[in-house]
Amino acid sequence: MFKKIFNNTLITVALVVVVLIALFLNVLNNTYTQRLADSLKEDVAFIEKGFEVEGLDYFNGLDSKERITLIDEDGSVLFDNRRDSESLENHSDREEIKEAIETGEGYSRRYSDSIGVVSIYYAKALENGDIIRVSLEADSITSLLVRMFSYLFWIAVIGLLVAMFLAQRAASKIVKPINELDVDKPITLPPYKELTPLVSKINEQNYTIEKQIDKLNKRKEELKNITANMNEGLLVINAKEKVLSANDAALKLFGVVANGRKESVYEFDHSRIFMEAIKKALKGEALSFEKSTNGRYLEYMLSPVKVDNVVQGATIVVMDITEKRQQEEMRREFSSNVSHELKTPLTSISGFAELLRNDLVAPKDVCEIGSNIYDEAQRLIVMIEDILKLSRLDDSRSVGEKEEIDLRQLSEKIIEQYKGQAKEQNISLSIKNTAKIKTIRQLINEIISNLVSNAIKYNKENGEVVISFLEDNKHVTIQVSDSGQGISFEDQKRIFERFYRADKAHSSEIPGTGLGLSIVKHAVNYLGGEISVTSELNKGSTFKVVLPKE
Repeated sequence: MFKKIFNNTLITVALVVVVLIALFLNVLNNTYTQRLADSLKEDVAFIEKGFEVEGLDYFNGLDSKERITLIDEDGSVLFDNRRDSESLENHSDREEIKEAIETGEGYSRRYSDSIGVVSIYYAKALENGDIIRVSLEADSITSLLVRMFSYLFWIAVIGLLVAMFLAQRAASKIVKPINELDVDKPITLPPYKELTPLVSKINEQNYTIEKQIDKLNKRKEELKNITANMNEGLLVINAKEKVLSANDAALKLFGVVANGRKESVYEFDHSRIFMEAIKKALKGEALSFEKSTNGRYLEYMLSPVKVDNVVQGATIVVMDITEKRQQEEMRREFSSNVSHELKTPLTSISGFAELLRNDLVAPKDVCEIGSNIYDEAQRLIVMIEDILKLSRLDDSRSVGEKEEIDLRQLSEKIIEQYKGQAKEQNISLSIKNTAKIKTIRQLINEIISNLVSNAIKYNKENGEVVISFLEDNKHVTIQVSDSGQGISFEDQKRIFERFYRADKAHSSEIPGTGLGLSIVKHAVNYLGGEISVTSELNKGSTFKVVLPKE
């Protein structure tokens, strides 16, 4: 309020000063030019008398600071004391000459931007039809102001400082009684009679609010006991946007520390959409919305609290739906990827079948075509089996009973399965150490098999794959290392996504569904463990799985 009064007062004073200065300059300019015009008129009268007595000879001996021009009634210049009359053009189109021909005398002003002066012309028609014109060049008001700029600047600065001082003093005097007004216990007689309705309204509002707050405080303990064990965040605010109650879930969800004070609701969330929703709720509107922040998805539900049909506050329920949204996104992406991956082998099978149906295959090639159809069908079967595995892990369905497993023995059986594949690339397979774990055999088998399979697929000629185990009292660590092509840092962030293939350039040459590492990740999570990868391009990769021993 002080700032508005100060600014308005200062602007008003400044505008008044500017208007007065403008009016003064206008009057000064008119007075200045009128005096010059009167002086020229007197000079013309004097010259007219001399010309009547002596004729053109009078001009030859005339010494004047004004420019004197004699013009005949056709506009031709007969004499000019500054320039050769024969070199001057016809003056019949000059404003003052036209006026003198019509009314007997004429007056005009012409401003020169280039030299910053005003030329004032006065012309009078003689009895013989000739016209005497006298002109004078004078500084314009603008040029005078330019010369006086430094003085005017300091006058303006001093005037502005005085105006600021007066405006601040007036504003302080006006707002002082208002600032001293206690809105919680306003006085009966306000400092200004104009504030009487406001003070009365504040008194009424305070009484109503205090009454409602008392009721709310009585229920606060009951509400706290009810909401203490809720997973959803719950906030209760009053009409002043102060938090009356916040359960533990809300404090944890927004990272707010409870300190016993009535916090503003905007300390929990100060986003624009939340602020607008609070305003609407306190106007009586029930609404809900979702918001994404810091990688989390939150759902807000706001409802006004009314007493005697008057809104006294609002309740805000906040739920973390991040997992729900992520699952929806994963389902959409999974459906899209499945459709794409299934289409490729089905297209091949369909194409080969069409060739056979149309008898477009030579007898010697039928066996090869049949083999291709079989390979694509097997690829479909493997892919569908992997998808079913992921589906069971996603739904947390039981995939087997826990049992004591010797990891070295299990790994030796897995190595036997991949010996042929490793031999084609001359890759050595070895196992270091041993360990035992109580877990689900099917899942631990999937984890080691997929890691070994990938280590062979993406290895180099004459490379090696090493399976090693470490154990302590609580955990068992499984490491599968290879000397292959490695994985870039960017790809390491995504290799556990479904259908993601890090080596896109050779993905069509290397068999696989792109689900192996995703199955490993889900299996590890299902067993309550963690998986990580360290890799360097052209040097190899190491996958590390840490599982609880029990």
